[in-house]
Amino acid sequence: MANDTDYNLLVPTRSNHFNTCFYCGCIAATYDYAPPQQYLEFYLATREASEFLKIPSCNECHELLKTCKAGTLAERRQFAKQHKQAVIFVHKQVERYLSENADMTITEALNHLYTTRVKPALARH
Repeated sequence: MANDTDYNLLVPTRSNHFNTCFYCGCIAATYDYAPPQQYLEFYLATREASEFLKIPSCNECHELLKTCKAGTLAERRQFAKQHKQAVIFVHKQVERYLSENADMTITEALNHLYTTRVKPALARH
């Protein structure tokens, strides 16, 4: 099994980037690994593109990237970027719903978003 000594810590070059998630800029609470620790032996054996980096990450990006098998920082960043765009969309929609209806809760706004946007899109596929 992999351990931290197999990876090099990605260190920011600017002081305002210290303790921030490399992927989204939020407060870093943990680390992501490129390649993922569970695939280290595979990357060593196959010599597929990988950078062996320990990357500051927020909990949300860390959870998201658990499903990403990519070994390079660029690939992992692209994966996280796609997720970030979806999160921004959800936040903006929920904010809009809440501003239009003062009595609506966040849960109700999320359910409304699911019912009106997500569920119909899933039915089309």
